[in-house]
This record gives sequence, structure tokens and C-alpha cells, in this order.
Amino acid sequence: MFKIKFLRNILLISLAIVILTPMSSVLFVFPSITSVMITKVEDDAVHVARHLMSALMVEGKELRKESVPFGLLDMQAENFRLMKMKVFLPSGEVVYSTERKEIGNINREKYFHEIVAKGKTHVVIVSKGMKSLEGQTVMLDVAETYVPIMKKDKFAGAFEIYYDITATKKAIDKMVFASTAMLFSVAVILFAAVVITLSRAAKTIAQREKTDKVLEEEKGRAQKYLDVAGVMIAAIDAGQKVTLINKKGCEILGYSDENEIKGKNWVDNFIPERIRDEVKTVFAKLIAGDDCLLEYYENPVLTKDGNERIIAWHNAVLRDEIGKITGTLSSGEDITERKQGETALCESEDKFRKLSQEFNALLNAIPDTLLLLSRDMKVIWVNDGAAIGLGKSVSELTGQSCYHLWHNRNAPCNDCPAKKSFCTGEMENTIISSPDGRLWDLRAVPIKDAEGKVISVIEVARDITEHRKLEDQLRQSQKMEAVGTLTGGIAHDFNNILTAIIGYGNILKMKLEKESPLVNYTDQILASADRAAHLTHSLLAFSRKQVI
Repeated sequence: MFKIKFLRNILLISLAIVILTPMSSVLFVFPSITSVMITKVEDDAVHVARHLMSALMVEGKELRKESVPFGLLDMQAENFRLMKMKVFLPSGEVVYSTERKEIGNINREKYFHEIVAKGKTHVVIVSKGMKSLEGQTVMLDVAETYVPIMKKDKFAGAFEIYYDITATKKAIDKMVFASTAMLFSVAVILFAAVVITLSRAAKTIAQREKTDKVLEEEKGRAQKYLDVAGVMIAAIDAGQKVTLINKKGCEILGYSDENEIKGKNWVDNFIPERIRDEVKTVFAKLIAGDDCLLEYYENPVLTKDGNERIIAWHNAVLRDEIGKITGTLSSGEDITERKQGETALCESEDKFRKLSQEFNALLNAIPDTLLLLSRDMKVIWVNDGAAIGLGKSVSELTGQSCYHLWHNRNAPCNDCPAKKSFCTGEMENTIISSPDGRLWDLRAVPIKDAEGKVISVIEVARDITEHRKLEDQLRQSQKMEAVGTLTGGIAHDFNNILTAIIGYGNILKMKLEKESPLVNYTDQILASADRAAHLTHSLLAFSRKQVI
């Protein structure tokens, strides 16, 4: 019971009431009765004072010693059973006292001059053994009363009256004690009832707390199960309000505390506006019992910062004890990245397909023979140029060994550039001759993986048969051009010699007699020189590539 704070507080309050209830008699009842008694004493004193005033011969003048009738006042004091009585002059001097020894004393106390002299009655209860206002120890319970004597609103003197209130005070004390005892008894009984009630309540609360603790532990355990789940779990009631959400759900939606989500309308706060009507329709069908939507459903949700996440839902309905659907329990997987990946993959596939088509078109437009070889020297792919150059279809070339394709062999060639490229990882080239007699410039280019390992080789083969023929013709032409150049030089030099021979031969003929036998020799020399000149002209025409 003391472990439960509010029960402990109730018990303490009850105990305080038990303690304070008897004290209330002392603090409230006794002062109230005493106040009534003082009022009664004050009224009696005023009544007595008024009666005694008639015995004093004041008649509008100040009270004087000679005007005090001692005998009459003694008799009145006895008649009214007063313990003690005094008469004061305005100065505070005692002019009469039932105790004659006090006559002549002067009261200089503040209460006399500041209260009584102002026309106010002053009453003090003095208990037995205590001192009065005059400083005298009383042996009985006394009401010490001062009544001013006023004449035309002017202070003319005062009475001091002592009442014996011992009997009255005893009666009051007895009454207060009885009241206190009764209140204490009632308070104790009520306190006992409170203790019994609180004890029972403590047991009930302890049992309830134990039950609540078990429930809380189960709830915490269940919440942990929900929080460690890698998917969003949310419960939504029939009014579309969120009643439960796990940690993963908070993370997906961008919230740090589930209380920021619970209680909010799911559709209005966490579904994009463009599909809210659609989602409301689907949710209404779920609440109505449409089982076709329970298995799988996808829709985007809004996060705290306004972004969208795509969630794949699996739904189950919640029912009350009579089987009525009260809401849904859903598990949702965030498939945003997967969807983005699928979209990106499709786009990449389309892009790759287009690039592949463009690349294949580009490779097929190349007239050279292109072969892609595997490590076992098999043809993986060929371009259209290879099919044209080798005189076979693409399907016929694919799968063949390169050494069988080029050389009709059953084993790789020792100087095969593709084989070398697989080993060295570098580009290799050579000139080969195919069985049909054509020459090929063959280059092998390695293709490597991320680790630098050669995984395949591209063979680029170019038919250089015609090129070689043209090279031979060029070389022959260059030789002939050199011969022509040499012939032209010789012809020029020879022509210079012939010019001298022909010139001097004609001069010699002109110098000879017509009948001279040397004329015939001279003509033979000139005829031979002429033929030599014609030959020189032909050589010059050859060197200049003119028609001879």
C-alpha cells in the first residue's frame, strides 16, 4: 500500500484528518466558545457599569474622588458577585477598589490609554496561575474587564471588573474535551475504514499492475517483434485512422516517433493526392470484405518531407467479437529502389539493345572480316564482311575453329596470332594464305576482363591479294620508270655524239671529189649515223612515255 503513491497520499491525508480533527476543537470550537463567553462577559460588564454609573455623581463633570460612594459600590460589587472592582479617573488613578490598598495607584499601561480611554470595552481572559493586565497572579480563572465611562463622548473614567469564570471555563473545557473525544473517535473509525479500503484497493491495484505489467511486457515483446521486422506494419481502423505502426514504418515515412503518425487519417496524410480517391475506394472494398485485394496491392505513400515511396502491401482485415470488420492490418515492403532499378534496367536494356544494333550495323558495314574467338579458338560471332569475304553464311561460320576455317587444319597453327594474343595479352599480326590462294593480313586483338585476363580475341582479316598485285605492278612500273630515266640519259649523250659524227661526215663529203672513192665510205658513215639517230629518238620517246 505504501508503495503506491496516491494511496500513500490518501492514507497520509486521512491520518492528518485524524490528527487535525481533535485539534479543530481546540483551534476553532474552543476559540469560538471563548469568544461567545467574552462577548457575554463584556455585555454583563457593560450592564453592570451602566448600573453603577447611576451611583456615581458625575453629572457631566469629570469623576472626582469625593464623588465615589464607597459603601454603595461595595454593596453593588457584592450583589453582582464580583471578584474585584475598581474605578479609575481619566488619568488612570484608582479612586475606588474592593481591595483598598490599590487606591491611589495609577494605571499607565497602553491598553488603558490607547483602548479604554478611546471609549472601547477591553476584556481579557486570565487563566488560573497567570498574571492579569495589572501584573497580579490570579488563583482562579478570571475575566478581566475594563468598561469606559463616557459622558457626551468624553472619557470620564473607567470601571475594572473581575468576573470569576472558573465554573464557566470548566464547563467549556468539558464540552470541548467531549467534542474532541467524539470527533477523535469518529476520525479513528473513519481512518480505520479508510485503511481497510485502501488495503483492499492496494491489493486490487497491485493485481491490476501485475496484470498490466504482464500485458505491457507482452505488448513490448510484440512491439519488438514488429520493430525488428524489415517491413512496414500498420493497422488502420474503419475510419482510416492509424492505430498502430512499427519502427520500420516510421523510418519509411520519415518520422522519429510513432505518436506523430498514430491517430492521423492515413489516406489524407500519407497518400499522394492524385490517387487518394482510388485508395479510398480500395480501402472501402477491404472494409466491405472484398478478399480479392488482400493478397497484394501496390501504391505510393507520402513521406514527411513530401517525397514518394512505392510500397507493396499484403493486407488482412481485423474483426470484432461478432465478426464485423473494424479495420485492416497491413505489411508493406518498400520497393522504391527495386522499381527504380527495374525501370533503369529496362531503360538500360533498351539503350544497350539500340547500341548493340547500331554497333552490329557499324561492324557489318566494315568490309574487313571480323571474327570473335573464344579461348578454344572457336568462332563466337562474325560480321557480314566475314561471310562475304569467306564465301559462307554467318551460321556456317559460327562455331567453327579458326584454324580449320583459314587453313583447313585440325589443330592450331604454331604461328597463329590469335593463339599468341591469348598468351601475351597483346595485339599480334601476320600474313596468311588461304587454301584458295588469297593473301590475308590477319590481326588478333585481345579482349580482357576487369582483372586483366584475356577472355576472347577479335581477329581482323583483310584480303590483301589485289593489294599485293597492285604493289607488284607499282614496283614494276617503278623499275620501268628507272629504265626510262636511264635510257633518256644515255640517248641524250649518244645523240650528242651522233650530232658530231653527222656534222663532220657532211663536212668531209663536201670536201671530197664526187669521183673520189671515199665518198661512198662517207655516205655509209652518214647512213649509219642516221639510223643511230633514229634509234636515239626512239629511246628518248620511251623515256618520255611517248608513243613510238
